[in-house]
Amino acid sequence: MTGYGARHPELVRLVDACAPVAVAEVSWLDGAMPLRVSAYAAAAELPDELITSVRCVVRVASWSSSDWTNTDGYELL
Repeated sequence: MTGYGARHPELVRLVDACAPVAVAEVSWLDGAMPLRVSAYAAAAELPDELITSVRCVVRVASWSSSDWTNTDGYELL
């Protein structure tokens, strides 16, 4: 496998069993770090050691996604 480190065996099993609902090619660090970002909609039980942070999306009728930008102007959602 190429990239940074080896994937956790449980993560490999979970990802191999599902099809992503969306995939995008992006890059960070002015192209020095190309990434393939995949989104999965199925619920999954993850081992605690794989959970490093949690994000949530809060929907408020009076806000649009353009209200959620960081200091560089990138939309956060």
